[in-house]
Amino acid sequence: MGEMALVESKPRSASVRALTEAKVLEVNKETFFKYFVSNPKVVWEILKTISARNREDLNVIDDSYQEIRKSREKYRKVIDSVSDLIIQTDQEGKINFANKAISILGFDVFDLIGKNFEDFYDGVLSETSLAHILTRRVGPRTTTDLEVSLKVNEQSSLYDICHSMSFHITATGMWSVPQDQVMRKDTQKEFQGSLVVAKMEKHGGYRLV
Repeated sequence: MGEMALVESKPRSASVRALTEAKVLEVNKETFFKYFVSNPKVVWEILKTISARNREDLNVIDDSYQEIRKSREKYRKVIDSVSDLIIQTDQEGKINFANKAISILGFDVFDLIGKNFEDFYDGVLSETSLAHILTRRVGPRTTTDLEVSLKVNEQSSLYDICHSMSFHITATGMWSVPQDQVMRKDTQKEFQGSLVVAKMEKHGGYRLV
């Protein structure tokens, strides 16, 4: 137990607790390597054990990745079936995710990826408004029911009818830690961007040409 700590000169990665009374033999690094010199076959056995462990770890990682991929696919299907616009931005306000509902404005999802949210907003966006839309806040302090106007794609046929549409948005900050820990001052956390959900006004919300 703990042989890798001797090989790597790093803290051991696991601990063990005896279920019954036991006698143990402590082996220091010098004794460990002297034993290798006089018993070279042991090195081969240890290498086989390490290889088997690595193979098991890789299988676990691969299985976990497949589960994550499946979960993401299910999540994407759910998100794309929602009629509300769902937009995610990074720390700098660049759009890194949008669902297919964005087509209501004549855009394809890939038209917006990497673009500044400000460029998608219709009108002059003040610093205060931008701070509310691309908010860092979570929980009860998030932005709710804020009316905004978003541009219609100039290259789409819809642009001949209207140049923008009005929405009511809800926005929340996204962090590297769970929401209940964000408000704690002693928590190490990193702001990762904002999640914006835009619901179209019930009575149209078009700005006709």
